[in-house]
Amino acid sequence: VHGVRDTVNFDFAWRHQLRSPTRQKNCTAGEPGIIYGTGGKMHSQVPNVAACCALCAEDTTCGCWELRTTIHECWTKSECSPRIAKENRTSALLPFAPPPSPNPSESLPSFDDFAWELIDAPHDMLIHQKLDPTASGKMGYYQRNVGWYRKHFNLPAEWEGSSVWLYI
Repeated sequence: VHGVRDTVNFDFAWRHQLRSPTRQKNCTAGEPGIIYGTGGKMHSQVPNVAACCALCAEDTTCGCWELRTTIHECWTKSECSPRIAKENRTSALLPFAPPPSPNPSESLPSFDDFAWELIDAPHDMLIHQKLDPTASGKMGYYQRNVGWYRKHFNLPAEWEGSSVWLYI
């Protein structure tokens, strides 16, 4: 029937999975005389660039690092712009893993999400984590992670041939 609109509430019974993003842990030697970004988290008594880069690789919010070579002070940063020349510093961007497949297994209708958490929308995936004082204050001191949401539903047979709009 034209002009009739059905509204179905999709707020209930979503499946949710939270996990850490995949990162490369292959640290580079960095660029002497360069720094990336400003501010960040300071780590004292870091002996070398490999140790500084490793601190960045362990932090899911870190995108670049800087070692102040004369005082062995390492800065891990989430803001990595601008790139500036600076003496007695070594810095590098932390390489991320290659982008995920355009069709990850979680996107397939046959994927088994039975063990995922059952939640209702709206939902904030970050608030279910523990506060982390080493995480960025811009993220409320929660680690930034990757979240998946899935919804299972069936369309009534009488809707066949109709236009169906999902507002999520």
